[in-house]
Amino acid sequence: MASLTWLETLGMGTDLSGTQITAHATINTLGSPTAIGTSSGAAAYIVCYITNYSVGVSYLIDIGADEAGGTSYTYFAKEIPVVGANSATSGLGLFVSIPLPIAFASGTQFAARCQSDTTAETVDVHIVVYSGTVDFTVAWVESFGSDTSTSRGQSLDPGATATTKGAWVELVASASGDVDYLIPIVTEQPAQTVNSNARMVLDIGTGSAASEVVKAGDLGVIEMFSENRSSALTAIEVLISSGDRVAARLQSENTTSGRREADVAVVAFKKTSTAGGSGGLIVHPGMTGGFNG
Repeated sequence: MASLTWLETLGMGTDLSGTQITAHATINTLGSPTAIGTSSGAAAYIVCYITNYSVGVSYLIDIGADEAGGTSYTYFAKEIPVVGANSATSGLGLFVSIPLPIAFASGTQFAARCQSDTTAETVDVHIVVYSGTVDFTVAWVESFGSDTSTSRGQSLDPGATATTKGAWVELVASASGDVDYLIPIVTEQPAQTVNSNARMVLDIGTGSAASEVVKAGDLGVIEMFSENRSSALTAIEVLISSGDRVAARLQSENTTSGRREADVAVVAFKKTSTAGGSGGLIVHPGMTGGFNG
């Protein structure tokens, strides 16, 4: 079992907002990293919080670290989708939380960078750090479904029949590595102008088109869009092999076009150890070059 103690919060200002991250002046292009803070002790588990994203804007966000305390960041979670739907309540104090059992040494400098579908948009990030031990540690493998050309996830439409599974939508044709741990992230779409207020469930599956097998089914997205927000679902352990095709489908009680749809992406990780907490960034074997900015 995990044994965790809160260590500190990095990047939160006195007004309770996070550290502001700015996208590149060119749309759908990564901006420069912004330092969030330096840990005062070794970490076994962190939670990344993303908030104050702009109305009608979609983002992809990378979280990185330099254990030497400098700016040579290794990005341990990439292409996290966040969408502020086109509503006056969008993004105001709403959080996307990404829980990660990853060990970091004391003195690690954390940073974030982002891209957006409009120029130089901003978003806030802060990180909560826990010390202790965990059952396993993980390293980022890839993001399934993120689209760097649009700064969004994949669009899923459950269809016009209530509480019926929609069509499978491919998130990735071939996983680049073995995966043990998933964080599905579901967002509204930038053009949505009204609250969905829809009870939804999400399925994640593998296999060829029309022959998908559910790996994680009926993941609850219960009225998550009542305030027009993005949300990370519970992290789950799911075995996906390198080369697997990964797809997703949505089911909703809402049948109205423009309200029933959602964007989906999955941040995927590989188990790398059965225990953590002594520090030392875990890097997926053979993928170091893909992590570094």
